[in-house]
Amino acid sequence: MEKNLIESMGEKYEEFLIDESKYRGYADGISFPESEEQVCQILRQMKEQKIPVTIQGGKTGIVGGAVPHGGHILNLSRMNRVLGWEKCSTGEIYITVEPGIPLMDLKKEVLRLFGKKKVFWPVQPTEESATVGGVAATSAQGPNGYWYGKSSQYIAKVRMACAGGEIVEFDREKDAQKLESLLGLEGLAGVFTALTLRLVKKPEDVWGICFFFEKEEELADFSDALNGRKWENQEAHLSLKEYLDRDTIKMIQRRKQDMAKIRELPDVDEDFDGMIYLELEGSSDCMEELAADLMELAAEHGSDPDVAWALSGEAEVEKLRAFRHAAAESAKLRVEANRKETPEITKLSTDFIWEGREFSKLLKFYRQELAQTSIESAVFGHLESGHLHVNLFPQTEQEYQKACELLRTWAQNCVSERGKAVGEHGVGKLKKTILRGLYPERENLCRELKRLYDPEFLMNREDVLDREE
Repeated sequence: MEKNLIESMGEKYEEFLIDESKYRGYADGISFPESEEQVCQILRQMKEQKIPVTIQGGKTGIVGGAVPHGGHILNLSRMNRVLGWEKCSTGEIYITVEPGIPLMDLKKEVLRLFGKKKVFWPVQPTEESATVGGVAATSAQGPNGYWYGKSSQYIAKVRMACAGGEIVEFDREKDAQKLESLLGLEGLAGVFTALTLRLVKKPEDVWGICFFFEKEEELADFSDALNGRKWENQEAHLSLKEYLDRDTIKMIQRRKQDMAKIRELPDVDEDFDGMIYLELEGSSDCMEELAADLMELAAEHGSDPDVAWALSGEAEVEKLRAFRHAAAESAKLRVEANRKETPEITKLSTDFIWEGREFSKLLKFYRQELAQTSIESAVFGHLESGHLHVNLFPQTEQEYQKACELLRTWAQNCVSERGKAVGEHGVGKLKKTILRGLYPERENLCRELKRLYDPEFLMNREDVLDREE
């Protein structure tokens, strides 16, 4: 074992005991491997000493997946290189990276390597500091998932170190089922040491449009009408559909001057009950036709086209994406503020997928539920698949317990309607108690994984041990 590869926990490593969920853990040791070989060395030693391992990437998760419950922290932030790339006979480009590379750095490297070819990795979670390994571990996708689909289809190969330090490889062309079974398991089967990503061609142009509504009922009806049609023609399509409610907008407005990327955007009138953010991709001429149709539909449902925000070009549209990202950032800051009075408070939000539920009916359900509690909230998220993120902001320990109970009740309702209690955030350690027994799809994945190659589970995760007993 290399000298100083394993370090004891101390005050200088306190930040590695917590992630964006603000859920806090504890550990005995930590390591920062810089190569696959070092990962394997550490895992072999941990196995010999029977020490559980928690894998960390960018620590941007909001369910405590990267938070240790004792044992050892394996932090992959120094494994952040591009390992190579290739162009296939079909013309597709693949890039192989280490798991610790942040999305923002991946974007820069793709631009440096393939600038003139105009390609990109279409998996775009909200946090650009998230790592590729973390994205693969949780099957995160972000707003782009509406058009581009699941993140897993853009991961072509993985190399993974198992609990004893053995290296296994999975190629989508040869082992699609096995590869799919690994993605989204939050590191339970092992540590990704390299991932090959499939890049796709960038659209010719991109536009962003924000519609504002004074009445939430009209916004909801517009959303249903939007979801009820296919918005595409031969050379243009709608690629993103997002919702922010009044409380979310107010949170952003309060902190707007501290957020450089959105400071120049106009202030949002306090009379608005919410906004819908859309992106269009394709040729400019074809997008004009789509945009005109969207403007007309929005006007029919009470949105004034004269107050809509409309920007074109990737640089300008980035401002609107930053406004959407500010929703998650503002929610995080709100949790941090509440923790000053009640340190037990953590991030609490829904990540359910209510398949088949119309947007209007789901929003009405949440509004009726929230009206019966004094806990403050903010709602934002995706228009499709009933995938809204209801953020709860309890201020006392009693409110925190009520919020946890509320999340479990909602999850039970969702699962009873054949929905999913876990979408793109994962389970982590924070939600394992709240959602215990309500994510059978994860249990099925674990069984399938054992059937395929009978791994030794790595993560210090009591919920997995419970199921295995």
